[in-house]
Amino acid sequence: MARDILLAGVILAGFLGLEFTGLGSSGLLDFAIRFAIFGLLAMSLNLLIGTTGLVSFGHAAYFGMGAYSFGLLM
Repeated sequence: MARDILLAGVILAGFLGLEFTGLGSSGLLDFAIRFAIFGLLAMSLNLLIGTTGLVSFGHAAYFGMGAYSFGLLM
């Protein structure tokens, strides 16, 4: 558990370092944001379905509503 948190912190620091040094492009930042969003969705589903055995369709509903709202606002 502590190793996973440390790894996440190192990855976050790496992306922030790229952004503050000017080496990061907007495409890299967009990729990192999408990667983090899908990663959070996958980890939360793994926690609910894998650990507790609960099936929740709320994840898909909120994820879809957020994507639909973003599409309308763009």
